[in-house]
Amino acid sequence: MDEDALKIARQKMSARIIEVQEEERKRISRNLHDDLGQNLYSHLISINLLQSQVEHPLIEQIKLEATQLIEQVREISWELRPALLDDLGLIPAIRSFITKFNENYQLVIHFDYTLNHVLENHIELAIYRIIQEALTNIRKYAHVKEAWLSVTELPSSVQVIIVDHGKGFNPQEQTKGVGMLSMEERVRAVGGIFQYQTLIGKGTKIIVDIPL
Repeated sequence: MDEDALKIARQKMSARIIEVQEEERKRISRNLHDDLGQNLYSHLISINLLQSQVEHPLIEQIKLEATQLIEQVREISWELRPALLDDLGLIPAIRSFITKFNENYQLVIHFDYTLNHVLENHIELAIYRIIQEALTNIRKYAHVKEAWLSVTELPSSVQVIIVDHGKGFNPQEQTKGVGMLSMEERVRAVGGIFQYQTLIGKGTKIIVDIPL
């Protein structure tokens, strides 16, 4: 098998693995939302009914715990498979993620985009997951309060750039983490190019080009 054929075969295998993972994420997300989430909500209704008939300090505590559990299930379901991505597309899903990200971690994301066409589903999903992974890495390792994100449609590709001015790292001394490898694999699966630039104390810049 020549080098080009091997590259194509590897890309197809990566794409299939990611597709299976996403199908499983979607199934689990749906089950959490439709089954566990609805059951918890039914219990909350029962607790409210009980509270209207009986006075006891423990009832309020149980009600609070049930409400918190419902919110946790919603958050996990959203992280597994954001409904906005399926219903409204990439940009609303990114905006929603950035808003929640800022609320949870107080990390400000400056977001710019230029998209003239609706992208194919698998490309939108790849871009969303890459952004999700990159921002999670920034939150964990960069030690910054803000980052910059752009999604730009070029004549033959979509370019995603994520920048932080944080800790950075020395790629010759530090191996790629799971997050970086995951992004690289997702880009490869859609036939794209993954690059990054980093300097200790200066931050990291990730550049992704995905062909249209």
